[in-house]
Amino acid sequence: MMVELETLSEQNALWIARAAVGDPDAQASLANAIIEAAETGSAAMAECVAMAELMGRMVAVHGRPGDKRILVQALLLASMYTAQIKNWDRTAAYEAEVIALLNELADEGDEEAGEMLQMAADVVPAELLTVAAKLRRRTPDDIGFVYQEG
Repeated sequence: MMVELETLSEQNALWIARAAVGDPDAQASLANAIIEAAETGSAAMAECVAMAELMGRMVAVHGRPGDKRILVQALLLASMYTAQIKNWDRTAAYEAEVIALLNELADEGDEEAGEMLQMAADVVPAELLTVAAKLRRRTPDDIGFVYQEG
């Protein structure tokens, strides 16, 4: 079942409750619905970015095939938004995390992630790739990434 964000129905409230208690299907459905709402302009971008990142991080913890890909989509959305508002440090942090996740996905055999990584390598500054490499060594407990120089 697809979650519709336009109205807060009983069904949406049920999905939100299920997501809050750790149901990965509910988390993935909400994340995808939020990302779609942001991409189509049917919801306010700032709110979508925050909610998509939260749901993306929650679902990625489960480690199912495709879960990291949802987080990549949420972080790309966040990166585009922070670039629009000219928050360059935050944009770089999101991009570094996306690259680290794409590396992980490529190592797991995701060919599309490998292709995306090749394209990124041609346009991403070397210092961002260094940050991504450091992120890649993070533990599963490092969920709230904060970008720091040095």
